[in-house]
This record gives sequence, C-alpha cells and structure tokens, in this order.
Amino acid sequence: MALFVDEVERIDHRPGAVCLNGHLMGGVPMTLTLNPGSTDRMLRGFATRRPEWFAVLASLAYILPLVALRLLAPEQASTVTANPVLLGDLAWRVLVPTALLTMLGWWGVAGFTRRSTWRSLVPFLPLILLLNLLPLLGLMLGVASYSLGSFTVVAVSMLAVGFGDQATFRGVVLQTLLPHGTMRAVIISSVLYGAAYTGTIAAGVDPVLVGVQALNMVGMGVAFAAVVVVTGTIWPLVLIDAASQIPFYFMAGERSRPDIVTIVIELVMGALAAAYGIWLLHRHQHRHADHSGEDGQFSAPRNHRQPEVKPR
Repeated sequence: MALFVDEVERIDHRPGAVCLNGHLMGGVPMTLTLNPGSTDRMLRGFATRRPEWFAVLASLAYILPLVALRLLAPEQASTVTANPVLLGDLAWRVLVPTALLTMLGWWGVAGFTRRSTWRSLVPFLPLILLLNLLPLLGLMLGVASYSLGSFTVVAVSMLAVGFGDQATFRGVVLQTLLPHGTMRAVIISSVLYGAAYTGTIAAGVDPVLVGVQALNMVGMGVAFAAVVVVTGTIWPLVLIDAASQIPFYFMAGERSRPDIVTIVIELVMGALAAAYGIWLLHRHQHRHADHSGEDGQFSAPRNHRQPEVKPR
C-alpha cells in the first residue's frame, strides 16, 4: 500500500537517519525511519538471498546506461576525444562499482585491499602473454600519430574500463555468486560479462564482430574469474584488462566486417583463456583438497566471503 508522507523530521539520533510521519491509504498512521545503514543491510541481504537476481541486476545497472549513451550520441561514443558522452561513460564505469562495493562492504572481499606478492602474480602471466603482447605492439606502432592529449584520454579511458569491468563482474557479480558454488559463479559471471559486450552494437560495431567478441569475452571471463578466486587479488587484472583495450581505441573507426582469420583468432583466444581458467581452478582444488567441502566445491581464497547464516 502507498505511504502518504505528511512531514519529515529528524527524530532518530543516528547520523543521517530520517523519520517519515504519514499514513497509509485508509487513514492508518505509520512512521517509517530511514537510515543509510539499513539500505546497506538491505542490499547485502538481497545479494545473499537472491544472488542470481542481484548479479543480473548489478550487471544491467552497469551496462544499460552505457548503451543508452551510445544510442543517444553514436558519433561521440566512437570518437577518442574528451567529449561529454565519453566523460559520462567513464564516470559511470567508475561510480557504479564503487558505490556497490562500498555499500556491500566488499572492497576487501573483492581483492582490492589485499597486498599482491610476486608469487600471487604468477597466475596472471599467461593472461599478460595472451592479452597484452599484441596490443602493446600495436601501441608502439600507432602511438606516434597521436597527440599527448589524445594519448592521455586513451590512457584514462583504458583504466576506467579496466576498473569498471573487473570491479563489476569480478568484484560484485562473482563475489555475490561464490558462496553458492565456485564453478557456477565463474560461469554465470563470465556469461554476464560476455553478454554485456553486445551493447557495443549501439556504437555501430558490426553485429558479427560483436557476437564473436562476446564469445571471446565469455572465455576471457572464465580466466579472469579463476585468477581472482585463486589469488584473492584483483588489481593486476584491472591493469591487464586496461592494457588489452588498446586496439579498441587506437583502431577506432577502422572496424569493418571481420574476415575468417579474425573470427578464428578471437574464438581460439577465448577458448584458450577458458581452458586456462578451468585448469587453474582444478589445480587450485587439488592443492587445497583438505580444505574442500564434501560437496566437492573449490576452496576459496582467505578473504573470500562466506554465506550468511540467519540465527533461528
């Protein structure tokens, strides 16, 4: 039933608490106290009770406004300049996962506060070889034709994309699903990650290329999720993902219908990444078999969030 608010007053002494005095339809009086902390608890409770729904809604909240920006101004969306559409895109990529991780209190769980060691960086090396060698070569060959200002815009854009994608899909979505099964969480988060890329059709990218790269990103998502599960840290992945965005910026405007070679390369790279991620998870399982549950689930890193159990 609807609540008709008569007055708003601060009668709760907790910081930021607001009391709404009003009545329900039918004249029944009601007082509702709103507190920022209660919103955070509601969000965490929803993520715990309905992890799949929360994962889907968090993904949509991140990607749909980006698609809307591209639909409103497709020319500016495909231009590497500091225009309002690009700035709005980058701001949204940073603000949404930042707000979600803060309200959920998952910065540590997601791996942003854990210190990386040289040993923990080893699982990231295959991803660097697979994703970053060709982009870095393209950067060395093409950066000379860009001004310092354009290069700065590209660098900031790549970091924003890397942070936004990884914080959303590996920091929020993956961590929401992990307490209910590691492999299940890895697969669902990877499918959502790949599906999110289909929004680039709004920027005028060829649908065939979008479909191929979406499949590629599902495979990449498996590898990305695996290294986060195994190492418990996410910052190296943010930088790797950011560097892998180089071709999308320095070859902007040059995208045409992909040839068979491009399709094969994209699909093979995705398959290799998925195979590496699955192998990494199974290796992690065998190394920590003594800590695994009877249901055969993969053990989680030390900062992994455990399922919340309500007291009876």
